[in-house]
Formats: sequence, C-alpha cells, structure tokens
Amino acid sequence: MAVTLADISAVILRLISLTRNIPSHVVVGTQQDRMYRLLTSVNEGNVFATFNRIFDLLFKEDNDCRDEHGRFKYLCRGRYGMDRLGTYLQQISWEDASMIVAYDLVKLRLDRLIDELVAIGCVFTISEQTFSNQPSPNSCDTPAPAKSKTKAATKGKATAAGKKVGKQPGGKGPVNLTQELHSGA
Repeated sequence: MAVTLADISAVILRLISLTRNIPSHVVVGTQQDRMYRLLTSVNEGNVFATFNRIFDLLFKEDNDCRDEHGRFKYLCRGRYGMDRLGTYLQQISWEDASMIVAYDLVKLRLDRLIDELVAIGCVFTISEQTFSNQPSPNSCDTPAPAKSKTKAATKGKATAAGKKVGKQPGGKGPVNLTQELHSGA
C-alpha cells in the first residue's frame, strides 16, 4: 500500500513525541553541532533533495554516522538538536511534487529515526501536540508525564482507549492527534 500524507503526519507526530523524552545521557545540542548546522544551511534545490541530504549526513546507516556502540553519533537533544529537527519536519511542504513521489523513502527514514529514539530510551507520550507549521516548544529537559499518560513505544504505534494513535480519518490534510483521541474516531 502506498504511503500517504496522513502516514507521514502520523510518523512525524510520533517522532516529535519521542523527542520530548530523550534521556539526559544524550548530549544537549548547540549551534555548533552538526545537526543544527545542517538543518539551518543545507538547501539542495528542492524539498526532497534537501530532506534526503540532511538525513544522509545525519542518519545514514554506516560508520560515518554511528558511534562505537552503534548509535547515531550526531543525535542530540534540545533546542538545537531534535527539537530543531521536529520544527524542520513541521515546516516542510509535504505536498511538494518532489516529496509526494518519495513518501515511501521518507517514511522509512523517519521510522528508522524513531527506532533509534526508542533504542536510546525514549517513550511515546500522548500529548496535545498537533501536526502544524508551528514550531514545537523546547521540552526535552522537562520530566516525562506521569505513567498513566505514557505508552511504551513499539514500532511507532501506541494506543489510547484501544485505538491507534496518529491515523487520520478521512484521508488528506494534517493529522490532529488531540482531536482524534477525544472524538473517539
């Protein structure tokens, strides 16, 4: 089955939720770190080429981007790290022709990053965050919510009242996670 904008939106919501709970053993990013510099300077001429280049330079599957323990060595938390990546992903023009034809590849790359976040100890939290073009607040340094609102991340899926989180009813447009959770969709 083809990957849709709703699928991409759901994955981005999961990724942003996980970045809110990056463990303190992950370094806090600075403006001098590779992640921030690439996110603010790379422009390859079209939306997909820029996304692809950034992910190649930060998260490719080889020794250039992995540390001695097999973790992504350029991954950092905070305002200049994964929060900035979340903002970048929210600001992308996902309906650009260069992105639409690459949704499958984009989803694979985002899923791999989610798997990495889960591996380092992040948990998926059900929050009020919606997929929009608004930057997310810096909350990596705040404690995780109480366990009653926290679900362990498993392959990017979580449930709330027995329903999958992040699936968009109806097809197109941004996913509103809060609306879906409260409407019983």
